Amino acid sequence: MRAHLDAGNAQAIQFLVAAIMTLESELRRVIYSVKPVDLYGVVGTGAHDVVIWWDSQLGDLALELPQAALAGLRGLVSGDMAAYDKARARLFRRASRRRLTGSTALLRMAAERRGLPVEMISGQHLVLGEGARQQHLYSSLSGTTSFSSTKLSLDKRHSNRQLARLALPVPRQMGLASPDEAVAAVAELGGQIVLKPLRGNQGRGVTVGITDAETARSAYERADSEGSGVIAEEMVAGTDYRMIVVGGRCVGVIHSTPPEVTGNGQDDVATLIARLNALPERDDIRLSPVLIDGPLEQELAAQGLSLAAVPAEGRSVRLRSHGHVATGGVTFDVTDETHPDNLRLAKQCAEAIGLAVAGIDFVTPDITRSWRETGGKVLEVNARPGLGMHHWPSHGTPRDVSGSIIDHLYPSPDAAFLPTLLFAGDRFTDAGAQVAARLFGESGFVTGAALKKGAFIDGRPVDVQGHRNSRGAAQLRRDPVVQALVVAASLRRMVGKGAGLLRTDGVAMLLEEDQADPIASRGIELLLALNPTGPFVTPAGAWFTDELLTRLPLQRVVLVCQNPEEPAVAAHLAAGGLATSVMWGVKGAMAVLQQRGHILAETLVPTRSQRRERSIEAEIYAFALFHAAAAARPSAYSGPV
Repeated sequence: MRAHLDAGNAQAIQFLVAAIMTLESELRRVIYSVKPVDLYGVVGTGAHDVVIWWDSQLGDLALELPQAALAGLRGLVSGDMAAYDKARARLFRRASRRRLTGSTALLRMAAERRGLPVEMISGQHLVLGEGARQQHLYSSLSGTTSFSSTKLSLDKRHSNRQLARLALPVPRQMGLASPDEAVAAVAELGGQIVLKPLRGNQGRGVTVGITDAETARSAYERADSEGSGVIAEEMVAGTDYRMIVVGGRCVGVIHSTPPEVTGNGQDDVATLIARLNALPERDDIRLSPVLIDGPLEQELAAQGLSLAAVPAEGRSVRLRSHGHVATGGVTFDVTDETHPDNLRLAKQCAEAIGLAVAGIDFVTPDITRSWRETGGKVLEVNARPGLGMHHWPSHGTPRDVSGSIIDHLYPSPDAAFLPTLLFAGDRFTDAGAQVAARLFGESGFVTGAALKKGAFIDGRPVDVQGHRNSRGAAQLRRDPVVQALVVAASLRRMVGKGAGLLRTDGVAMLLEEDQADPIASRGIELLLALNPTGPFVTPAGAWFTDELLTRLPLQRVVLVCQNPEEPAVAAHLAAGGLATSVMWGVKGAMAVLQQRGHILAETLVPTRSQRRERSIEAEIYAFALFHAAAAARPSAYSGPV
């Protein structure tokens, strides 16, 4: 086929191929280098690994790139790529504004997998849960962690002393005030030392294996440039490990080795490093790229090399003096091989600093043997450990440490949700919700009420932007004061605007329609999605009640009736369903919730309601919904968390 192309067509096809290759390169650059927001995960596709976003806006923008490029390719001769450049710039701007960091993205992903409410405040700050059940996460730092514990972990000198006070194994340290003191520390701490900033992370300003005065002085200047002070530490023989503790349990142990390249007898070190960084796994999410900087050139010099040197074929060239993940280290999961004493040590160190989530930097000659035998020591305790290295080790078993953190905050996903009742329809929904709010209040809850007439907390009006019911419900769900929530909403409005809820514990069906219509049917689908496990309180004999009875277990349908001995209601009760009716006695009207002839709950309908039929109905529906939901989820309704 190529033989029959004239020169013009051949040039056009060459241009097209080059443009497509450029497009693929740019897309990979977007995926691997920019790290757009809301990282979902890394998925193997065979030939390539790709990062998937769950932010639909950014996904749509990414899809614009090939479309824009093809638009540019329509002018094959001119090669006008203006549309592509515009789409690419737009994606980069949006991604840089809203991207999550790797650890935060993993935590959000873990929360979403568990069905928890999760919202992003900033690129590292998440809010999980609803109302008074909310938990904050700043990357892997929990909002339950005290400020004093965080400060203590940041100060390497004071945290070292705290561990030493508890007879936990730590290296000797010295605070330094000058390069001359750094030189003196070499001899005082055993002839081989580490210099590092008093505060810092990701290996910045750290120099290991210092044995001479010249190196000590330059290392002091490097550590001092971080601006927090400098400490000297005795060099501990062994291998570096990162142990992560969550809720008093060590859930992951990683060993990282310095990055290396292997000579081929043809390429210089700089080219070998560039080729290493081009590997898909060095996307700055799973593995960090190796940056060319002063410490790297010093490490090369120690091996008699430079960036321009061409290593012999098969020669391994170490690029860092240490294996810190942030500077390009290669990771190995060794959790299963770690000795129980070492796991217990990690737990003790986290407790000594006061951290529920902690990253322990531990050095030992042999992780499979107890530190008591080998002389292993703890270098640091970090309050905000990175998580990605445990999820995506270069070798070994991945560990879902972000999931462990979420499970520590919420041992049951149910614990993240407020007790929530929804009154959906056209009849006395506000009145029913207000009665339910009163019942919550009598149980000690601070109750938010999103009504058609406005939003309230314990009866106090709350300003809601836009003054719409769904917005009121969403705002009350975010309010950390609210311990329980009741919502009154039109089913038609919910179909068009949403309910402002993620889920409910129960729904009262208060529809006027005598027969089905498309909107009401769509509304029932919405209610079934919002209320996946709780009761539906609904009038006996209504069309929507019959539909619910065909789709739900009998135990989830609570019939409201005048007479529980009506044939349909009696059959429902006999089969294990629930029903509510009003019985009149000496004291007045009694609302009764029963099942199989047993009374589950009863209450006196307040006297003030007995003259108004709709008020009585509101009392009955609210009573039935509250007690049926409490029976289905007793822990949430026994009292405020």
